[in-house]
Amino acid sequence: MVMAVSGWEVACELKRVRDELTVTLALLKRFVDENGDQLEVHCLHEVMARIDDAINQLDILADKVERPVLRLRGLELAHRIAMARMRME
Repeated sequence: MVMAVSGWEVACELKRVRDELTVTLALLKRFVDENGDQLEVHCLHEVMARIDDAINQLDILADKVERPVLRLRGLELAHRIAMARMRME
């Protein structure tokens, strides 16, 4: 059975995942910063740059999903208000 999921729920879930990944990646970055000289990691600077890029891409993706969803929520709310006003008349 397929459940219908609203855009708002998708945006909230994406934001939650982004927040969790951002924290995880930040912890990983801190670990690499603190222990980089002891780690045998090839291209350490490239790894760090990829971590930063991943965090930035998550922010961009969340913004792209969230903006249209918020706009739709605003339109839905405006429509409900208009319908309520029509019923009151």
